This record gives sequence, structure tokens and C-alpha cells, in this order.
Amino acid sequence: MKMKCFSKLGALSLFVLLGLVPAHAQLGTFVKKLKSKTEQVAKEVTNEVKQQLDVEPAQAQGSTQRQIQSNLPKTDEVDPLAIMKQVQISEQTPDSFYALAKQSDHAGAFDQTLDTRAQFECLAYYLLRLKKAVEQRDIEFIAWPDDNKAMLYYLTLLNNPKREQVQGFRWNDWGMEYQRVAAAAQKILLSPFNGSATRSRFGEAEQLRRIYNYMQTADLSPNLKKYYLFQAVNKISGELVDGNLRDSDPEVQTMVASLKQMYASMDREYQAIYPKPRTLAEMNAEQERKADEQVKSVQQEYRERQERVYDMPKSGRMNTPQMIATFEQIMRKQWPKDKIVKTLIKSDEWKIEDTSTGRYRIVFGYVIVKKPDGRYKAIPCSMAGKWLPGAGKYGPYHYYSLGNPFYVDYR
Repeated sequence: MKMKCFSKLGALSLFVLLGLVPAHAQLGTFVKKLKSKTEQVAKEVTNEVKQQLDVEPAQAQGSTQRQIQSNLPKTDEVDPLAIMKQVQISEQTPDSFYALAKQSDHAGAFDQTLDTRAQFECLAYYLLRLKKAVEQRDIEFIAWPDDNKAMLYYLTLLNNPKREQVQGFRWNDWGMEYQRVAAAAQKILLSPFNGSATRSRFGEAEQLRRIYNYMQTADLSPNLKKYYLFQAVNKISGELVDGNLRDSDPEVQTMVASLKQMYASMDREYQAIYPKPRTLAEMNAEQERKADEQVKSVQQEYRERQERVYDMPKSGRMNTPQMIATFEQIMRKQWPKDKIVKTLIKSDEWKIEDTSTGRYRIVFGYVIVKKPDGRYKAIPCSMAGKWLPGAGKYGPYHYYSLGNPFYVDYR
């Protein structure tokens, strides 16, 4: 994928999609709105994989590969690629599902600005290619399919509020299809390392060890190396965060150092997209750094907002000479030391408000004051008259409330 595509995606998040499968689909959120949604998708896809692992081979109806798992060689005795090609997966959706919808790559390069229909067409196109690779056990393609475009268009649609409005595409059906294909891809690529081939069900730490050892294979292809590097980074980070592994463990230190070397050997595009291996101390330091940056950003935004100069507020229908005179008399008593240059009423009509102390009719306005530095500030404020039940009318106006002042372009 070209770097220009990811200039719109933002930084990669390591922890958002740790469970989303396959691992090449774990790029994280490219907009903040995706976070909660993708976490839910991660749970759903991971649960589907676990359910598949719990199905007895004899009960697997219409599986793509019908070998009996008991006949599979033990994980440590064979090339993991042999297990990937033999392990059972659930039956994939017939091609007729895809034939019902138009498919297009729309010039190939990922483009999140496409309209909703075009996004669906791209999802159908790239997801079908991934499904075919899963069915044919094209391991190289499954590990790094079309620069992850199926995943990118899936996440784009996941965050698109118009996704339910495209005739010919049902979002629920396509969302389930993506999860089905992704779950099959994960099961194939991780079967030699998670125990699914022998029903051993290895823990995360053991999976990490096996993946790490496999990555030392001299002739490992670039696609598989990238896939398993990202898997290893995710798993070691998760185990460190959960406390199952510790920075002080010499084996962990060796593993992190080795993963860092592998990461440094990757191209700049990979490093710009995928997370760097880190110790827990480094992850905590990075989290603190980002938190500090966020606080500074909020503070800077607040200061800029405080110094921003706005256009003069407009007056409302109640901005009559009599109302202005009453308003100004009240506000001058409220700010006797300020240099008031103008008052205006912004209300078009009274606002009636019931409180614990009674009913009030409120008039909102602004007091424009000149500051010592020569600039002008508008002070939002209001006056109100209280309802007098005995008299059957509202009483005289008095000062009522104050808003946040702001600079204005007063001329």
C-alpha cells in the first residue's frame, strides 16, 4: 500500500485490534470512531475461531479440507506450511454470494473517499480474492493479501453511517462474511502455533515462543515474515501488559531485542504502519508521552480559544432602546470598574424558566468592555424578572447570570 493512503489513516494503534483477525487486519483504527466498533468485531471474530477449534472433526460439516485431524503430524515434527495446508476450516460461502453484487477494485489504490456503493464494490472484490486464497490454501497471499484492502474497506464501511442504504448490499451479511473469511485465515496461519492442528490449545506465551522460533527460519518468505513479526509483537506486548511475561526475564529481553532487529530490517512503509516491538517499560513510557502530549494539546487549544477574536454578536428583536437602557443600568452596577463601550440584547423573546426559587422571565445580552491592552471583550450575561403571584405580573429586572467572556472585533 502506498504511503499516501496511510497519511489519511493516522498512527497505528497496537492495542485496539489485538484480537481482530487475521493479523494483517489488525492495523488499528484510522479514525477514533472505529475504536469501540473494532473491539467488538475483534471479540466476535476471535469467538468464532474458538468455536471452530471446539468442533469435533467428525462434526465439521462440509469442511474445505476433510482430512481427519488425528492423522495430522505433530506440530514440532513437520514444516508448519504442511499443517497450514491441511488443517480443517469451516466451509466458506459459495461464490454465488459474491456474484449477487457488483465487484470492482476502482483503480486499485485504496481510497476511503469513495462513495458508499464503491466501498462495498471494493470490499466484495478484495474479499472474494482473499476467500479464494483461503480455499486454495495460497499461504503467501493469505499472509499479505492485496495490501490489506479487504480489511481497509471493511473498516471504512464499519464507520460509514450510510452503509445500510446501498441497494444490493446488506451490511450485516457482508460484515459476517468478512468475519468468516478472516477467521478462516487466522486459523490457517496460526494453526501450527496455537495447537489447533493437534487440539493441544497452547497458551499465548507458548504460541509466542513457537512463532518466534519459526521466524528464525532462514528461507521464510517476506510476506510470512511480516505477518508473524506483527503477530509476535502483538502477543509479547499483550503478555507483558497482562503480567504473564516480565521485562526482567532474560528470554523476554532476548526476544524483544531480536524482534527489534527484524523490525528495523523492514521497509519504511511497514515501519510507518505497524507497531514497534517494545518492553513494558517502553510501552508505559510511550503511553505517558502520548498522555502528556494530549494534555498539552488540550491546554494549547484552550489558550488559542481564549485568545481568538470573534465577530461582534448580533442583536435580537428585543434590542429596543428601553430594554437596552434597563440592561445597561443593571450591568454597569455589576461591573462598575470596567470600561463598558456598548451593551446589546441578543434575545428575540423572553425565556421563561422555572427554578426552586420561582419563575423568571430572562433576557440575554452582551456587555462589550475595553481591556487595558486596547482589545475588546464581550461578556455574555442576562437579567431576569421574577413572577409575583400576588401581583399577577413579573417584578423589575435584576442581574441574573454570567457566561464566558471572549474577545470580539469591535469597531
